Amino acid sequence: MMILRQFNTENRRLRIWKNRCVAAFVATSLLCINSGCKEEFESTSPSTLSQTEVFDATPLALQALNGVYVRLSSGNLYGKKLSYYLSLNSDTECISGDTDNGRRAIARYVATPYNTELKSVWESIYIAIREANNFIEGVNGSKLLTSANDDRATILGYKGEALTIRALLYYELVRSWGDVPFILDANSDYTSKTNRKEILDHILNDITEAIEWLPATSTTPSRISKDAARSLGARIALYRAGFHMTDDHKSAPSDRNDYIEKAKNWCKEVIDNGHYSLESDYEQIFRKIMSYQNSDEIIFEIAMSKGNSGELGYFVGKKHAEGSPYGSSECGVLVPTSHYHKYNHFDVRRDVSLSVTQYDGSGKEKVVSPNNISIGKFRREWLNPVITGKQKYSGVDLPVIRYADVLLMYAESVTELERTATSEAKEALKEVRKRAFAGAPDSVLTVALDKYIANIRSYEEMTNVIRDERAFEFTAEMIRKFDLKRWGVLQQTLDSCKSDLRKILVSEAPFNDIPDKLVWYVDDDNEHVKIATTDNYRFDPTFDFTRTVKTTKWKTAITEDFINRICEAIEETPYDLPVPEE
Repeated sequence: MMILRQFNTENRRLRIWKNRCVAAFVATSLLCINSGCKEEFESTSPSTLSQTEVFDATPLALQALNGVYVRLSSGNLYGKKLSYYLSLNSDTECISGDTDNGRRAIARYVATPYNTELKSVWESIYIAIREANNFIEGVNGSKLLTSANDDRATILGYKGEALTIRALLYYELVRSWGDVPFILDANSDYTSKTNRKEILDHILNDITEAIEWLPATSTTPSRISKDAARSLGARIALYRAGFHMTDDHKSAPSDRNDYIEKAKNWCKEVIDNGHYSLESDYEQIFRKIMSYQNSDEIIFEIAMSKGNSGELGYFVGKKHAEGSPYGSSECGVLVPTSHYHKYNHFDVRRDVSLSVTQYDGSGKEKVVSPNNISIGKFRREWLNPVITGKQKYSGVDLPVIRYADVLLMYAESVTELERTATSEAKEALKEVRKRAFAGAPDSVLTVALDKYIANIRSYEEMTNVIRDERAFEFTAEMIRKFDLKRWGVLQQTLDSCKSDLRKILVSEAPFNDIPDKLVWYVDDDNEHVKIATTDNYRFDPTFDFTRTVKTTKWKTAITEDFINRICEAIEETPYDLPVPEE
């Protein structure tokens, strides 16, 4: 039996409007993002508020909306499990540790319907959807809809946010499970599955409606604006155009181009509006994120609460042993060695996104084995202020979509529609790639940027380049696995990843430049390491070969266990997760 029976029981408790009680919403809202409670709200007993009272006053409606947002930050959703357990494994990220019937079984494509981690995510998504449904229903009955003042626009803007949140959650369900129950009525217990295309069509229409009412900009990237909805809509539209929409995952839907056109138009609007831009320094995106600062590149993020939610820097990030001055971390997400070595050695994204070091208990870095390359862009030592000890809830907001993604989605959409490599698509690609080689010698820029892009002449070449660029740009940002699914290449990419790892072991091209061992020492600051080279081509010119050095076995240290754990499915890799059962 599907878990829906159980979450329906929970959702009955969430029908707070019908019971003339909004206590649950209000209690959650007190932890909410970017909003304090109004005096009149604080002085009102939540248990005495009715649906009418809440949605006929914009301050109270805002508190209810904040309750919907806060639900997203839970550990079962974007606080950890939905964002990372379900987005692994791929050729750019993989989960750490021995296989179990929990998160590792999910990541390695061997989860069963009785997986408790799946159950918790599934239930929490539908509970959050129920809260969004409650909110939308409340707005639809508000007398403010007939108001002649700004309250009408305000309450409709709030509805637009709830519609987009619900769309995001259904998109998460579809891209992980395929056909799922589609519930729009706050009181519905309907449990039959709905076709995935029908679900995505509906939520794309919801986003179109939401864009009409949403504000052009928001005060913070954790609140949905018009451009945030357009960007998320473009991502969903490309998924609707993809191979996961067909049963065999090997053919595209017949109406594919309609959705690619929609994605292109939304991306173009975001670009033309000029509200967002690329950070000039790739590293600064993530330093700002880890320092609780806003970046002009972040279009939408999920707000977290320090000490309560958000495990960037703990579950996702470099390993810090207990005793590290930056606090300890779990390092639950690793990187296939092959992905590390596919980066151009002048591409700054490699050493920002990935880390071949970890911290020991004395606060010094050391080089890890090739089976333990970790995520660098969310490293704990960048937290500002520093969080010491065993505190895992950093409260760092989770980036969902960046402007770089809009540029690359635009390049992809144009390429798919025109079926060739256009100057328009090349320009969007170049904008992203140029930053990756910031600071490189002119001779490198000529080859890695100018000639690289000029030599893209066909549809096939442009498609492959865009796909590679997305891999290099968005490591550990919950994107790659689902890109592979919509492109219909998940199985072959996982197989290729395993094959590439075995090529490294025997120095087979294109991995024949990888050293047998890494040579390194702890630098004069007594914290950071210097590594002579990781690829036998580009040596660190500041490396002092006269110093006493340490070595870490590299190329031949890749283990068969690590390779096999990329995907443990015995037969064809399942595209959809099993629906949880009791």
